Amino acid sequence: MTLISISGIDGSGKTSIAHKLVAVLNTEGYQALYSRPKFRSCKQTEHYFDQIYGDPLSLYISPRAEFYFNILISDWLCHYADFIKDHKEMILVLDRYIVDIFAQGGRY
Repeated sequence: MTLISISGIDGSGKTSIAHKLVAVLNTEGYQALYSRPKFRSCKQTEHYFDQIYGDPLSLYISPRAEFYFNILISDWLCHYADFIKDHKEMILVLDRYIVDIFAQGGRY
């Protein structure tokens, strides 16, 4: 399995670049897929914080930041179990990767 991770801040074009890279790789004869978790747990958690605190992004503020990171890690583990492990013979172009979660940790 080959993993290529596209990292960057929100709105920097990661998704667009990832899709273009997959198209180029497939045109060149490689088997490539775009991959990104569905962030189900994260979305449910944001919904909860919106209902309770009136702001879905309030969970980013300390001391709940550690909780948020655990939710993101959970989403990536589910994505691995549901998708990544079943495509071992392909090139997976990842729109972010679990390492990004830790790299962003300094922001919260």
